Amino acid sequence: MSGFSAEPTGVGRIDVTRLCRIFVAVAEHRSFGLAADYLGLSQPSVSQSIRRFEAQIGFEVFRRTRDGAVLSEEGRQLLPLARVVVRDVDSFELAATQLASDRDSISIGVGLAAPAWVAAAAARAASSLATRVAVERGADSALIEKVETGELSAVIVEFPSPLGDLVKGVGHVAERRLAIPEGRASAASTRTPWSEVSGLDLAITPRALGPAAWDQLTDRLTDAAGPRSITEVEATDHLLPAVAGRTCFAVVDASATALPGTTLVPLPATFSAQYRVLVHPDRQVAADGTDVRSVLDRGVRRANPQVRE
Repeated sequence: MSGFSAEPTGVGRIDVTRLCRIFVAVAEHRSFGLAADYLGLSQPSVSQSIRRFEAQIGFEVFRRTRDGAVLSEEGRQLLPLARVVVRDVDSFELAATQLASDRDSISIGVGLAAPAWVAAAAARAASSLATRVAVERGADSALIEKVETGELSAVIVEFPSPLGDLVKGVGHVAERRLAIPEGRASAASTRTPWSEVSGLDLAITPRALGPAAWDQLTDRLTDAAGPRSITEVEATDHLLPAVAGRTCFAVVDASATALPGTTLVPLPATFSAQYRVLVHPDRQVAADGTDVRSVLDRGVRRANPQVRE
């Protein structure tokens, strides 16, 4: 167990952390022998440490009885304080371990509704912060929660989106295209052929991935092309195959390449997507002093010429 040494400390000096752990263990087990087993020490070492502790502070913390080690009145008063010391030292060691780990690895979240280049941009930018980079895809709300709890260092989500207590980066605007079944319009069209989506369902990723952005997009599509049925697909890379089936249309990132059976045509700027980096205000700066949000913002900005701030 961390924080222990079987060797007694020097004369006139108390190792507070070690003795508080031993004191708490004996008090909780009501036995020097059981406490020694729990701590991985010998019983003589535990007994000697408590006697030395008592000699240093000038009073007994335990009464030795046939029923075991019983706390004295003074011992009962000291026990809550000793528990605080042990808890705080454990928290310190955990934080130090986490900081050491953070220097070698970093985890970034990217919403599932975002195109693959956003995740790639996040991974490439994060590689300048740590030797090991993990990118997790998921629903925006779940990823944001993980940033709040410290499980992720940052997240990139489509806006609008709830912020919580997180710090947001700049808005990265990414153009999108209308994907329609082949033969309904020319890819060279300069105007969006809304009339060509008549009778087609809208293929779109699940609303649960990012409700606010989903509602904004569907509201704008309803204004432009009228209400229509929804066909949900699991992820963005399933949109074009759904369009190729000739029963759906979709809105896709401008970096997408038309698949057989599909045509991509321009969309007005109002249909562009916006992505933002979110970080926790207490964890915005990496161990070496680098601003995590700024690094990811630069990475997203450089990743695609169609992204502009």
